[in-house]
Amino acid sequence: MFLADLAADASGVARTKALLPENLTTFRIFALASARLEDKTSPGRFGVGDARTTVTTPFIVRAAVPRQLRPGDAAEVAAIVQNFTDVAGKAAVELVLHDDTGTKGQDLVAMSSKTSEVEVPAGGQVRVPFTIRADAVGEAKLELRAVLKAGAGQAGRDAVKLALPVEPERTLTEKVAMYGSLADDRAIAIPIKLPGAVRPDVGGVSVSASSSLLGGLEDAADALLTYPYGCVEQTSSRLLPVVSLLALHGTYPLGLREDPQVFVKAGVERILAMQTSSGGFGYWPGDDDVHPYASGYATWVLGLAARAGYPVPAAALEKALVDLEARLPPADAPQRWAGELERHALALHVLAEADRFKREHVDALFARRADLPAYGRAFLLMAMHRADPQRPEVATLTQELLADLEELPATAHVLERDDWSGGRYFHSDGRSDAIILSALLRVRPEHAVIEKLARGLLERRIGGTWRNTQENAYALVAITDYARVREADPLDFVGRAWVGRKPVFEASFLGRDLKGQEATAKMPDILKPARAGEPAAASAPLTVVLQRQGQGRMYYRLGAEWAPAEPNPPAREHGLEIRRELRLGDGALNGRPIAIGDAVAIDLTLSARTRIRYVALEVPLPAGLEAVQRDLGKGQAAARLSGSRGWWTSYEELRRDRVVVFADDLPPGTHHHTIFLRATSRGDFSLPPAHAEAMYMPEVWGRSEGARVTVR
Repeated sequence: MFLADLAADASGVARTKALLPENLTTFRIFALASARLEDKTSPGRFGVGDARTTVTTPFIVRAAVPRQLRPGDAAEVAAIVQNFTDVAGKAAVELVLHDDTGTKGQDLVAMSSKTSEVEVPAGGQVRVPFTIRADAVGEAKLELRAVLKAGAGQAGRDAVKLALPVEPERTLTEKVAMYGSLADDRAIAIPIKLPGAVRPDVGGVSVSASSSLLGGLEDAADALLTYPYGCVEQTSSRLLPVVSLLALHGTYPLGLREDPQVFVKAGVERILAMQTSSGGFGYWPGDDDVHPYASGYATWVLGLAARAGYPVPAAALEKALVDLEARLPPADAPQRWAGELERHALALHVLAEADRFKREHVDALFARRADLPAYGRAFLLMAMHRADPQRPEVATLTQELLADLEELPATAHVLERDDWSGGRYFHSDGRSDAIILSALLRVRPEHAVIEKLARGLLERRIGGTWRNTQENAYALVAITDYARVREADPLDFVGRAWVGRKPVFEASFLGRDLKGQEATAKMPDILKPARAGEPAAASAPLTVVLQRQGQGRMYYRLGAEWAPAEPNPPAREHGLEIRRELRLGDGALNGRPIAIGDAVAIDLTLSARTRIRYVALEVPLPAGLEAVQRDLGKGQAAARLSGSRGWWTSYEELRRDRVVVFADDLPPGTHHHTIFLRATSRGDFSLPPAHAEAMYMPEVWGRSEGARVTVR
């Protein structure tokens, strides 16, 4: 609530009436008064004051519930009944469960009686417990109602209703997708078969069609928009679907829950939260040291956002550009470490995009271009071309890049001259393909190899996305550039799709329609009926039929999503080994129940045979336990058990359902780290496996065993 135009009367008093928000809490009312002096030039007079007022009711019901549940969890939910009246009475308390209307069946099931009567003393408080079980994924709601009776009358009534999400473990949900296109009128049939036993309440099969190649980027865009981690590179990459796709087509269906302006504003604010005093950017919030390469990348994304019309503070962007310039060595420096040259190439490209041309530095780097990887030479080419497209060196560097391409009949890929993988600059072959494609679209937009590069880049997708945030980000920019240059031909066709024997859509496409058409078969409609107590099994292959009739190419996507029925899959090791042990004050948990309020430690052991950069370790928490900040309390008293933060960790995030630990540079060997928890809710809870992966090489990963935890 904000009242900005109250005028005081002659005695200096202002009175008004306002409706407070409907909330039982203590409100702070803050007042600021100002008045000009009569000469209207001298500084005015100011005064401030504040007061507090409490909104309450004589009889209150509050809910004590976990933050979320996973399928199969059983938990205690409690009504906290508070009687502020001066008479004792008997409270009739009722639990009401509301299932998610978008799911089939019951999300939450009561395991105890849904009603209870308790005596509540005057001015007293009573806790009334109920037990529920989460059976299906969904956004269920629970309601706690209470009526206080004193004598023959009713002394009070209250109720509270809140959401209790039931969520599958994200690291155990799997997705695949395939893409293709139809250019003639013949229909095609594609069989889809799901693996093994799967959960009936998660996922399904989807089919979509569009008239633009951009219609096939929704998975890559979604992978960036929903990426679960937030270093400066990843936060910057999350903005690219908005600032690039929406800049080309304002109606692109990104699936944002908030307005794009709000989304970009939040992303820009997080990036700027990592800006250091020098103007460059640290890799994680709170870092004092600039990550030179990621800082240049973040500056590039901020510049793209600003040029697309999004609000980026000009002073902050200018400060970042100045820092980028300051980190370039003198143009006539006789020696420069070859490993730094690609960072300088990126910096010159970013500065050129901001119309800050560094001719001497560009010439010096051109002379050493043989020491650059292909993507570094592409950055240098874009910087040279933007400053002066007619420079002879532009043609020279273009021909050298073309000579580094491996062409096949339908695709082309970049051949790097050396092994640039796994370094501190996030290199991968897919990213190099995307950067070279963007460069060639600028300098030789009609070259025949461009379509092959685009096909080769799209061919690199796995499950609809590229390997990591850098590949997704640069590929998305490159394919958007490709669509801007190449998708200009007219089209007019009708697209149809059937899932099984059921027609799911028929739509006309006249011109480039990015919204396209989409239909989904939910998992319960795909699975065979299963006997009670047995996991559902996937049916025979489901056939999807697609047809295009008319003029133009129809692009399609088939996707499938599922979660295995087995909640605790065995441990796996693919380059990373992770072990996890729960510990109480008197030793290892070893399956024992945990008492409510107990402190719990999770001891993690992470092993790697080789050096691995940029590792993320996700540790899901049971719904009845919550993470405790290790630095809370006098002398860090919140962490009462022994254990320490691993020296190898770079950053740690405590979330509502998990703790995420990051290592920017994990050396070979065995490493230890401790997480501190506290038991907050009674019940029997799933403890999903801990999962570790190299963020820029996701094929390097590992997971621990799963388990169950009981809190009493």
